[in-house]
Amino acid sequence: MKSLHNVVADALPFVGSGFAQPLAATIALGVVQWRLLIAALIVVPIAVVCLSLLTRDHAAQRARYNDANENTNAAVVEFVQGMPVVRTFDDGQGSFRRFADAVDEFTEAVAGWLATSRAGGLLHRLFIVPLPTLLILSATGLPMLMADWISVTDFLLALMIGAMPIEAAGPLMHLANYINDAK
Repeated sequence: MKSLHNVVADALPFVGSGFAQPLAATIALGVVQWRLLIAALIVVPIAVVCLSLLTRDHAAQRARYNDANENTNAAVVEFVQGMPVVRTFDDGQGSFRRFADAVDEFTEAVAGWLATSRAGGLLHRLFIVPLPTLLILSATGLPMLMADWISVTDFLLALMIGAMPIEAAGPLMHLANYINDAK
């Protein structure tokens, strides 16, 4: 229920910042300086590739994680509910072993998911952040500024709003996680 509540309560801000902000920033950058908009959009295909690498095998990894999480929760409940019986008739080895096995399964699921998403996560941290876009805008805009093709104001405005579209990937990824948790 908590996960479902998170989707309902937090979806609107994530949708707003994930869709409206990049759309408004893209339009604003196009109005300010269309050439720098084209330069900023170079990062989009790179970001799409990074996201596809980050989310490959996501459904299978998520299912394995969810199953292991459910097994761990069931083992905890069984262990706690069976405490009086364990104290009376058992030394705790058998019931604790089931709990420990469930925790080991969960740990392996998390480790496996992290291992498969390591490269995509690294690419995500490198490209789905403002820095690459700002570097591209600077590398494109500075020569244009020096050649008097654009004004200083346009260049500074482009730097200020140019990285906003790529920053929208973060809220959208959070929204996707909330939706997956609610399933």
